[in-house]
Amino acid sequence: MAPPLFTLASQPYGGVRNCTLEQAQRSSFKKCPVLKSKKTAKNPADAVAIAFGIKFVVLALLGVGVLAIPAVDTGIIAPFNDVLARAAGWLISPFRDDVNVAGRVLSFADGRGAVAVAGGCNGVEVCLIMSAALLAFPAPILARIGGVIVCILSIQAINLIRIASLLFLARYAHDWFEFFHTYVWDAVILLDAILIFFLWLRLYGKPKPAAAIVAQG
Repeated sequence: MAPPLFTLASQPYGGVRNCTLEQAQRSSFKKCPVLKSKKTAKNPADAVAIAFGIKFVVLALLGVGVLAIPAVDTGIIAPFNDVLARAAGWLISPFRDDVNVAGRVLSFADGRGAVAVAGGCNGVEVCLIMSAALLAFPAPILARIGGVIVCILSIQAINLIRIASLLFLARYAHDWFEFFHTYVWDAVILLDAILIFFLWLRLYGKPKPAAAIVAQG
């Protein structure tokens, strides 16, 4: 005999205990009273994961949308590219005194090798994506903000080394420039961001009681 699909919440009406869905549909409520599904309740962790996914997508799309605004590009991103170029020039200066910086362009004084810091080379997109992931995660707000700051600083520190190395590749190994620019350094920066995120998770990603998670939002 097939097991019952539903179980009575109590045992009234002459000790009637079990009732199948078909019997419930054919019977009066007097013969088959209030039913309780045997299905288990949903895991609260599933709701938390769904909420994290939705928050992450919304924050990431907002960040990408802000970058697409022309005023943001000219008023914030372009000056930031200039700052990165100057910082990379400062990083190189103890080793070479023949590197010039003009706006977002670094070049050797003799003209043999130059790079320009442009969109896609400034690490802003990776910083936005990782910031969205950290801010969407259900952790204390100060932990999330601290994680964002550390992640951005780490990504930009690696990016400065990237810019400096590409300048030397442009001068001494131009055939390798595109490979390192397109593949190697992009992968290194992405791995750095993922590593920071997982290290942060080890500190703040421990399971919490469902009530605490709901209270945090």
